[in-house]
Amino acid sequence: MAALVVLLAGAGYGLLELAFFAERNQLLPWDGSDFALGALFALMHVAVAFVAWLLARLAVRIAPWLRRSFPRFAPIAVLVAIHGASFFRERYYGLPRDVTGTLATFAIVAAPLLLAWILARVFTDPARSGRVAVALASALVVWGVVRVATVESMGEKEAVLPRAASHRLEATDTGQRVFVLGFDGATWDVLDPLIAEGVMPNFATLIARGRTFDLETFRPTFSPVIWTSFATGKSRFRHGIHDVVQTRLPGGTWLHRSILRTAFFTKTTGVPFRWASSHRLLPLRPYRSGQVQATSVFEAASEAGLSTTRLEWYVSWPATPLSGVNVSDRFHLLDPQDPQLEGTVSPEALTSHLLPDIVPVSDVPLSRVLEFIDARGLDGDAVERWAEENAAFVEEMELNLARDLTTRNVTVDLLERDRDWRLFGTYFRAVDLTHHLTWSRRDKTGDPEQDPDVRFAPVIRRYYEFMDGVIGEVLAHVPEDAVVIMLSDHGFEDRFAHSRAPDGFAIAAGGAVVPSTERGRIGVYEIAPTVATLLGLPVAQDLDGKARRDLLDPAFDAAHPVREVSTWEREGRGDEGAGDASSVDDEELERLRALGYIQ
Repeated sequence: MAALVVLLAGAGYGLLELAFFAERNQLLPWDGSDFALGALFALMHVAVAFVAWLLARLAVRIAPWLRRSFPRFAPIAVLVAIHGASFFRERYYGLPRDVTGTLATFAIVAAPLLLAWILARVFTDPARSGRVAVALASALVVWGVVRVATVESMGEKEAVLPRAASHRLEATDTGQRVFVLGFDGATWDVLDPLIAEGVMPNFATLIARGRTFDLETFRPTFSPVIWTSFATGKSRFRHGIHDVVQTRLPGGTWLHRSILRTAFFTKTTGVPFRWASSHRLLPLRPYRSGQVQATSVFEAASEAGLSTTRLEWYVSWPATPLSGVNVSDRFHLLDPQDPQLEGTVSPEALTSHLLPDIVPVSDVPLSRVLEFIDARGLDGDAVERWAEENAAFVEEMELNLARDLTTRNVTVDLLERDRDWRLFGTYFRAVDLTHHLTWSRRDKTGDPEQDPDVRFAPVIRRYYEFMDGVIGEVLAHVPEDAVVIMLSDHGFEDRFAHSRAPDGFAIAAGGAVVPSTERGRIGVYEIAPTVATLLGLPVAQDLDGKARRDLLDPAFDAAHPVREVSTWEREGRGDEGAGDASSVDDEELERLRALGYIQ
């Protein structure tokens, strides 16, 4: 009888865990591999139920007042307690874990254990208590079946039906063009003092003819998540990008999260899965463009016939067609002499034209990295010794300098190639990298020979100054009448980096944007609908933000009233693109490990 209770309780809990896991991790709709995962959950919790039974038997010997029937009910009580506590804690994930929450968790755990003790006192006859325990374990199975059959992903809004494939978006002629320039991680905390010193002239010029904002971001502050929200105007629950990587679980299910950072498990399941992930036993891979489940403003503008170009944007490989050019976030990884990775550029035929723009890592000399540090006293053999001692820093700086230089070259090349563009988006990576590598050392002073950390003090400042020069080169090719929107996905702060979602920065200038000296606030989800409004696109009603028409010239607002459409989504969106990129995936994963995003 005890064995049957353990088996039924473990199976029931496996179903509850599967439903909980699917709900919190947006795993729906179901497929066959998910149920293989459920079987694994069941086996794990049969073991947990067996351990609970053994411990209850031992407890009865130590404390006879628990009653001999207690071990029959203990496995069910323990599993219900685990599920209840996990459901409460993870359901309210992100809220302060205060005394009230702790007491509530304690009560949730204590209640089923207390009930098990009461049942053991009421049903003292072994046969009768066994039948009751089997009935309760069977009820746990029924509960699990019902949960699996009725579960819905948390965070999802009611789906809006996509437009028919024949219903194409149309844009009115507003006479505006929009240039979006992204700087990952840039913050006013660094920008403001440098602008005040006069060492950021291109930023200062742009601000003088526009307006500035604190960019209100959200958690988790993972770049693929936020940059996809910038582009789509939708939350991660609706565009489908939740993390920096995906994890392959036993049974073949690809979880669109990392186990260690954003995946939700109940307490018992989380321990072995997180252990396996920390020991690299579960395969990882970055996201791919076909997994973005929402239409971006770039795609909407392209569908409406506006010349649209985007480059190096997160989660853009394999590159999908736009009316202009789509340069994916893996283009910079190509070897100009042997470009083997497919899908880096759309149209593919343009790849050969852009290859000369690539700055290989091998073309970034150590002397270029030394320009960003305090190199006092470094000469001769001392340079090589320092580089060997700080090999990880040097490698990351070389990689990301090469990437940003490549992005600069391609941006200028494409701006010159198509002067009739209407929407152009480009993204630069390495500002955030310098924060991750040197933020805690940026205020160090003294002799670098005495304190090695002093060498890293100027890195952030000098990289911002370098990027101001890049801005000048890029904006020299952007027409004066274009709207320029420059922004970052988050800021940075001491101790917590960007985990607490510090504000990013944003600047809007030119065209129909009304200049202002007052710093305002703007949200991630407001960018896409505002860009759409400037371009004369209908704004989708299912976006998570509204267009900021208060920033625009009243004459423009009056001449171009709000146009809406139910959704930008359209029947026939493509599935994930093909392509073997395992070696490139491995390179990207190693970079994420170097920055601490994954282990």
